Amino acid sequence: MLASYPYENGTIDSLDLKVLLVTQGLDIPVDEVVARFGESHRVRPIVSRGARSYQPDLETILLPEAFRLPDGTVIEMLNRGEASPFKMRLPGTGWPVIEHRGQELTEIHFFPRSTLFDRRTSTGTPFPKFAQLHGADTLWMTYYSECDFADRGKPCLFCFRGTKGRALGKQGTIKWHDPTPEEMAEVVEHAFVAEEGSTWDMTITGGSRIGDGGECAHVARIISTIDERVGLDRIPGEISVLMSAPRDPSAVDEVFEAGADRVSYDLEVWNPDLFAKICPGKASFVGRDEWIAALEYIRKTQGHQKACSIFVAGLEPLEDLLEGCEYLCSRGIVPLLDIWQTGEHPVLDRTAQPGLEYYRELRRRVAELYEKYSCEPQGRSGYSRCICRDTWNHREALQAGTDRVA
Repeated sequence: MLASYPYENGTIDSLDLKVLLVTQGLDIPVDEVVARFGESHRVRPIVSRGARSYQPDLETILLPEAFRLPDGTVIEMLNRGEASPFKMRLPGTGWPVIEHRGQELTEIHFFPRSTLFDRRTSTGTPFPKFAQLHGADTLWMTYYSECDFADRGKPCLFCFRGTKGRALGKQGTIKWHDPTPEEMAEVVEHAFVAEEGSTWDMTITGGSRIGDGGECAHVARIISTIDERVGLDRIPGEISVLMSAPRDPSAVDEVFEAGADRVSYDLEVWNPDLFAKICPGKASFVGRDEWIAALEYIRKTQGHQKACSIFVAGLEPLEDLLEGCEYLCSRGIVPLLDIWQTGEHPVLDRTAQPGLEYYRELRRRVAELYEKYSCEPQGRSGYSRCICRDTWNHREALQAGTDRVA
């Protein structure tokens, strides 16, 4: 059951609070939090998405950092300082609390610290340079930092890495690291063998490579290397891959043959005109129809809910987004829902969020679609800025309207 909290002159639930905190961030007393919880919990906060988010010495950065509400909802700890109306306060003892303009909302809990952040590969590379923990128990690894769409001047407009991140990388402010398959296998071995029981799912993702095969051959080699060193059977949950759609849809066959459970080609927005404007590289170098065809190829060859696609909820009108969700669900493709983080980065000169009612209606309608078409998102506990798994986990209450708050 979703917990509820007082908010202004009414009440909000945990998913409302998640939307508000992901879009508006928190004012976090960083030094106090680290002093009290730094040795025992994952507490290094992510600051606003600007140059301050990425220090030159990535060896000192522990990523990502999230917390959970008492009902289990996972939220990203995004530090916006005094720009946010939400503040994290530390009482004399115990867990932090979240306040909104001086009104206490709820206690929160951090996740136990993992030794993953303290390890290095056999070549000396710190794990955090390419490996993170998302939510409660998902290992997330980035295999490729470059984006061919961005390199050719057509990044997705909402993407920090493709826009500002690329420039900061060239300046040396961000030091990306593209790991070898062997390095990635070392991380998997530590996460699922040395710390057995603390990690459940694995997601691997990267930049974008334009070509008939895209990143497929490289991803297949990574998964095969992990299988040889660790054994895929040591991963109790799912192996998900987020990648760009290849021009040749059949190139993904070897990714599934290597052992992937799901592959996500992210459409980001459904509206055709907005897709061309917001995702100009995907539209120009692959094409919207071809992107959808690549998703449908996975459904045809691999089966139900083996293909997924992320939509960035908030970028387009609600009815357009819902049309895209139903189109995919009706074909056995799982739509995933990220919350649009505006922050310092406007899209088409827009920074304003659509408001809570947008997200409330979205989750209700998508809960119906998930149930109707038996489409279940991955990730047991949900991720820090997505609402797809949260929607699945609470689908009965969402459909019944028992989540409704004032």
